[in-house]
Amino acid sequence: MTPSVIIAFCLWPLLTLWLFSQLGSAKGLVASMVGGFLLLPFVGFQIADGLPNVNRDGVIALSAVAATLLFDPAALSRYRFHWMDLVVIGGLVVWGTTNLVNGVGIAQALLDWWWFAMFAAIPYFLGRCILDRPSKLVVLAVGIVAGSLMMIPFVLYEVRMSPTLHSTIYGFAGNTVDMNRYGGWRPKVFQPVGLGLAIWLAASAVLALGLYFSKSVTAVWRTPIALVAVAAVGLSLLGRGGGAISLMAGGLGLLAIAHWTGAARLVFAVPIAVALYIATGLFDSAVPIRPTMLSIGEMFWGQNAGGSLRVRINNEVFLVASAMQKPLFGWGGWGDYRADIELAREMGVNRILTDGFWVITLGKRGVLGVASVYGMFLLPGVLAVIAAIRLRCNRRVLALVSGLALFCWLYAFDLLLNAFATPVLALAGGALASFAVAARSAKSSKIRNGATSAASRPRSKPPELVAVPGATV
Repeated sequence: MTPSVIIAFCLWPLLTLWLFSQLGSAKGLVASMVGGFLLLPFVGFQIADGLPNVNRDGVIALSAVAATLLFDPAALSRYRFHWMDLVVIGGLVVWGTTNLVNGVGIAQALLDWWWFAMFAAIPYFLGRCILDRPSKLVVLAVGIVAGSLMMIPFVLYEVRMSPTLHSTIYGFAGNTVDMNRYGGWRPKVFQPVGLGLAIWLAASAVLALGLYFSKSVTAVWRTPIALVAVAAVGLSLLGRGGGAISLMAGGLGLLAIAHWTGAARLVFAVPIAVALYIATGLFDSAVPIRPTMLSIGEMFWGQNAGGSLRVRINNEVFLVASAMQKPLFGWGGWGDYRADIELAREMGVNRILTDGFWVITLGKRGVLGVASVYGMFLLPGVLAVIAAIRLRCNRRVLALVSGLALFCWLYAFDLLLNAFATPVLALAGGALASFAVAARSAKSSKIRNGATSAASRPRSKPPELVAVPGATV
């Protein structure tokens, strides 16, 4: 492993402690997790046999836990269990149990439990504990959008010079497939491939529009929020990800129409589409919608991108058939779910590719694993938006909540065909879950429009829904 990787991983805990001390626990948590995902190397290394890899997710999560214990230990005591937390707890149980059920062994079970804790459980529960006030949704939204703005010089450099920053700084390039797309370089900065950066930029652009509609901040890094939203959209276009750009366009359209018309329920089209895709994937022989998807993909993005979609779906059909031989817990943490080569050849697949996060999860963890991890991606946002609608919150509040929910949902949609997840999704899920809990426990007449007088607030002290309009970050 290169010295620069080791140095980066060793310095990040110190930087996290500094961020918590200077910004407070909420802003420090968001800055450390977003910054770590965007700036740290995407690889890891093993210190000793049998121990988990030292990687980006683990460094980010453990650094945040240490900083929380040092600077805001009271946050952990504020946590109150809610039934929606079961999706994450269930995922943690399933991730290792599937290895025990399949006889893979306790060692692999422990490694998989560790991975899920670093990637999902710790970020989620930190979000539940520290981002526990609805006003802190603004902190999270600004942090994610600011992270995208931070990428501007890196993206512009790689668009002009080629995707070489990871190689230059950390000593190796990683995957070099599809570096050139649509007549130019596709940037990837510190992500494994360009598609990983593209979906981050696309989902962040939709969130930037939600932040603009919410009027909860006037500027980010002294840049007017309207210009920030425009810059985020332009930056996403530079990401040159056909699927990510399509998701961004759909998300922007849904959010804008929902805001202007007041029909907030329109945003539920995204989680419904994700759920339907998974359901029809499990029963594709009964509901054959994949051919229609292929035709639409090739019509909009040409044979190149459309061909990529075709390869993914053709392999997906085989992988589902193989995975459903052990539908409940899957095949365990190794690659056994891909082993039935004869079945693949019968279905016309000579080379097995595993691109989609959902089908990889189905093969390794079964239906229970898919339900838990996609429940974490989708459920908090759904319940948060429903709570805001039932409380008759004003459109600014709905725009903020819907923007964060769409950030998670668009990522979840992309993870149907790709596998570039981020712990920031779990962090956002925890924050949205806390919003839903706070909103459901409050009386609608007292927090409907995001602010109440001190005398009129219930004794349970439900927090305000949004920050004071006009603030500058």
